[in-house]
Amino acid sequence: MRILAIIAHDKETSLSKTIFNHAVTFLSKQENIELDILDLYSRAEEIPFYSSNRAQLEANAFYQENKERILKADRLLIVFPTYWYSTPGILKCWFDLINQFAWKFNGPYKSAIPLHQIKKALVINLTITPRWYNLLWLGDPARDQVKKTLQFLGIEPMMYTVDRSINLSQSALEKHIKNITRLCKMLLT
Repeated sequence: MRILAIIAHDKETSLSKTIFNHAVTFLSKQENIELDILDLYSRAEEIPFYSSNRAQLEANAFYQENKERILKADRLLIVFPTYWYSTPGILKCWFDLINQFAWKFNGPYKSAIPLHQIKKALVINLTITPRWYNLLWLGDPARDQVKKTLQFLGIEPMMYTVDRSINLSQSALEKHIKNITRLCKMLLT
């Protein structure tokens, strides 16, 4: 099984990277797993913004590389922080790119026909606010955007939020790590 693991955080010392590294380490120790790791910020200068000029996009090396990555993947792992009620712009830009080749249109108001073999995704987002605040007051737009995008692409997302991430105690971190390990196991089934 090939897992495309995507991290969208620019700081090496971030909690997002710590959690991503834990998940990647766990997954790498499982049998018959091939990990393909994509650190979006380390590739930031190569990522093209969406353009309606299809020929221009298809001529871009990062676009072609990620088309190949998506078409070879069986599962996705995505870890990102919530920035101003949304995903980091770099992750949105990546979604814009993969949406150019990952599906075929199926008529008005219908879902896409996947052109990939990805069945499941584990999506972990981190937020500094309490989960109830994101859910009840804001509507959880970052999480919802990623979830709906993946569902449109025919991918079953398992969503997990690490809330109050700025003041996370060691015991709370250990609880999250335990939950993420359980979800990583579910990703493989």
